[in-house]
Amino acid sequence: MATQGGRVSEEYVKYKIFPAFDVVYDTKKAKQYFEECRDSYLATLSNVLIDYIWQNEAFSLKTFDVGSSDSVSELSPPCLHGCTNYGDNCEDEWFIVYLLFEISKEFPDLIIQVQDEDGEFLLIEAADFLPKWLNPETAENRVYIHQGEIHAIPIAKSISDVGALPGTPSVGQAVQTIRSYSCRTRMPVKIQRAVKKRIDGYPKKVRQSLHRGHCYLPVAAAALLQHNPQLISMAVQAFCQRDSIDMKACKMMKHFPPETRVMREVIFSRCLYAQIIQQIYEPDPIVGWAIPPHNSHKFKPYDLGMKLACGFEILVAQASTNGTRTDSMTQLEINDVRWSQYLKSLKTKGYFQDEIEGSKIYNQLLSSALKYYCRAVQNDCR
Repeated sequence: MATQGGRVSEEYVKYKIFPAFDVVYDTKKAKQYFEECRDSYLATLSNVLIDYIWQNEAFSLKTFDVGSSDSVSELSPPCLHGCTNYGDNCEDEWFIVYLLFEISKEFPDLIIQVQDEDGEFLLIEAADFLPKWLNPETAENRVYIHQGEIHAIPIAKSISDVGALPGTPSVGQAVQTIRSYSCRTRMPVKIQRAVKKRIDGYPKKVRQSLHRGHCYLPVAAAALLQHNPQLISMAVQAFCQRDSIDMKACKMMKHFPPETRVMREVIFSRCLYAQIIQQIYEPDPIVGWAIPPHNSHKFKPYDLGMKLACGFEILVAQASTNGTRTDSMTQLEINDVRWSQYLKSLKTKGYFQDEIEGSKIYNQLLSSALKYYCRAVQNDCR
C-alpha cells in the first residue's frame, strides 16, 4: 500500500505491465530487456508525461528482480510494475488509466493489470453492463487491458471450456489465456465505451487541470520551481500536512527568507491550488512576511508565496533530519547507454516536434526530458 509522510494512504492505484517474454532467459539480458521496455513505454508517453504535475506520487515503472526464483513462475510472470498514491486528486488515477490504455495500443503484445484500493475499479464505470458472472467476488485476476480494450476472463463451466478459467486464476494463467484467446476475453462494446468515457478528453484535459497563479515568493523557491515545476506538489503537501515540529522551521526561514522575494507566475494543478488557497495561516510577525490585508489585491500573491516558501522550508528541515539529499537530480553521464536509448526513443516518437537540434526550444525539451529521466532512474532504484 502506498504511504505518505510515514502514514498509510488509502488512495492508491497499482499497475502491472506484462510484455511478451520467454521464461528461459539469461538474467543479464532479461534485466536489459525490461529496462529497454520501460524506457520505450516512457518515451511513448513523453509528450503528456514529462511536464505533468502530480498530486502526490508520479506514475513510475519498476522492474521485478528478474533473477529471483519468485519473478518467473506461472503465478507471477516477470513484469514492470508501479504504485502511485494519488491523494485527494482522483484525476491522477484516471490519467494513469489513460496512460496504460495508450501504451497498450502502441505495444500490442502488452497485457496490463490495474487496480486500486477498491480492487477492479474499472468495472465500476461499467456496472450497468457487466455480465452476471462478473462481480467483485469473481473478478480477482480476471480483468486486464490489452490492445486498448478491456478484457475479462470468463469462469469456466467445464474442463473443455476454451478461453475460460475456473476459480481464482493466477496472474500467469490469466495473461496466457488473454494472449491465446483474446477474442473470447474481449468485453462487449457497451463496457468498452463506459470505461473509455471516463478517460475521454485526454490529453487535452491535462492543460485544463492546470492553474497559473502569481506568487510573491523567495528567489530560491522561485528558482527551484523554474528548474523543476513538479516540486510544487511536494511544497504544497508539506505545508498542508505541517505539524508543530514543522512550524519551528517556518519561524526561522533559514533557507527561504522573505527579504529575497520576487513576483513569479507559478503553475499548480487545480487540486493543489484549491488545497493551499484554503489553508489559513497567520505567520509570526517577527519573521517579516508583512502580508497585506485580506481586501488588498496584493494579498493573494503574498499569501501564496509565503505558504509555498514555508512548504519548501519544511522539506529542507525534514531532509536534514532524515539525512537525505535535498537535490532531486541524479548525476548522469551523457554517454549512459540507457539515456542514449531513451533519447533515441524520444526522437522516434516525435517528442522534439521537428525542432532543429541545438535550437532554444529543442534544448528546453531536452532539459525537461533529462530531468524526468533522472527522476525515473531514481524511482527504479528505490
